[in-house]
Amino acid sequence: MLRRRSTAWRRLSAAAAAILLSLVSVPAPATAATSTNVLKTWAPKYMNRSGTMTAAIAVRDASTFDLIVAKPKTYAPFVADMRAANPRLVLLAYFNGTFAGSSDGDAYPATWYVRDPYGNQVKSVRWGNYMMNPASTGWIGNRRETCQDLVASSGYDGCSLDVLGTTPVTSADFVTGTPINPATGRPWTPAEWLTATSGLADAVRDLVGAPVYGNGIGDGPRYFDPVAPSSALFTGVDGGMAEGFLRSGRAPLDVFPTLDEWKANVDMLVDAGSRGRRLIVVTKSWNTGTSAQKNALHKFALASFLLGNDGRSRFSFLYDESLDPAAGHPWWKTRLGSPTGAYAALGTGAYARGFVNGKVVVNPSTNPVSVPLGGTFTTLDGQTVSTVTLAPHSGEVLTG
Repeated sequence: MLRRRSTAWRRLSAAAAAILLSLVSVPAPATAATSTNVLKTWAPKYMNRSGTMTAAIAVRDASTFDLIVAKPKTYAPFVADMRAANPRLVLLAYFNGTFAGSSDGDAYPATWYVRDPYGNQVKSVRWGNYMMNPASTGWIGNRRETCQDLVASSGYDGCSLDVLGTTPVTSADFVTGTPINPATGRPWTPAEWLTATSGLADAVRDLVGAPVYGNGIGDGPRYFDPVAPSSALFTGVDGGMAEGFLRSGRAPLDVFPTLDEWKANVDMLVDAGSRGRRLIVVTKSWNTGTSAQKNALHKFALASFLLGNDGRSRFSFLYDESLDPAAGHPWWKTRLGSPTGAYAALGTGAYARGFVNGKVVVNPSTNPVSVPLGGTFTTLDGQTVSTVTLAPHSGEVLTG
């Protein structure tokens, strides 16, 4: 089936094709994957819990980001103005790929629902949404038609499907019971779930002929899981969302990844780029803490992202649930240009990567390290330095 691509998406795909020509094999990313700024961001606007949308805010958001994931009604009245402000803009309509609403317990045929060993419908603990069988042809058809309708009614470019990853079948506190796969009569395995959800996403994409992203990559360790790698979702989506980049969103702010976990997150970006794939990652600091703690975590996440990105993937950092995720941040305007090589260990516990217009250094270890920079650079806070001292689990983005 021929796919109808929006003008913005065709431009995005053409850019990705051009980037693909310069790829080298894993583990080293292409040193000239893009001639533009490698620091690219996106807005998970659907996570916004407050605020009223206006034309001015919509245009601001479009002028700040080239990729926004939002609920279909959020921007629908303002899409034309947003595209006028940013012709490169790609808007994706958010909806749940594997759960029906909390009031939809009898809205669909009984065979579409996932049940526990006792025959009870399985629901999400937090929201009360009903878990659906992603391998059910009926539910797949419903998600296909839902995406098609949302794109048509909103004027957006495509869809973003939530909850495609393995959390519903691996986290005991996420759902109300053990989900049983009706095809086997046994609990869903992570591999079975990923096969089903990636197939669902691919079916949606085939019908609507528009970009389809999916949330379910999780983080680096899940991406590289030896039994059920979440990278399998790439078979069904144009871009994968990693909602737990470096940390769980509500974890205490003094909890950090181990060195192996940190490296898996960075290498996830390297691997995705080497395969011509796009990731949209987000780091959340949705817990109590000082502004200094959250800013330090933001720098750590941003610098870590830049170590692995080749220009295809995008970054976002969320300070608080109540803050607008599409407001942007001054640090995201930093113009590093293209990377001049792969990231590398410095032998001190720190890692670094050079760029045409600067350098990124990260200390994922538990000890402070001092890094001579070999020149004079400017930090994100405007300080001029030739050496940086990095606290444990910290990073710095430098221009010069």
